[in-house]
Amino acid sequence: MNTVTEAGLLTAWERAQKNDPRAFKFKRVKDRQHHFATKRFPFDGDLLVRNAVVEDFSAVNQDGTSMGTVEVELQGATDDFYRTCARSYAQWNTPNTLYWDPKARQLADPGAVLSVRRAPAFPPRRSGRR
Repeated sequence: MNTVTEAGLLTAWERAQKNDPRAFKFKRVKDRQHHFATKRFPFDGDLLVRNAVVEDFSAVNQDGTSMGTVEVELQGATDDFYRTCARSYAQWNTPNTLYWDPKARQLADPGAVLSVRRAPAFPPRRSGRR
């Protein structure tokens, strides 16, 4: 059963932002607005949560995996900022999608959830000749 809610997604996302070692400011100003600064790229200003999307795949996925994405806007960031800092912004933005881990019963970043489920890229070698 999926237990991901919008409120739970936002709480988990805020926790992830606060725990990011490269974020040196993350303070809630009001609902869906935070003051944010990071060492990843030159930004020190307001971050607005524009949308929180919960996707429930539990009916079609035997692992019960569901996900949620928090879509944000960095206030005052220009097109030039997004061009210049494209890679660092993308690296920061990727974990804004969290996955429900049914075993741990919590939302986690993609690396934490997928590392548990990832199969080896190639089957193990058999010893001896055929």
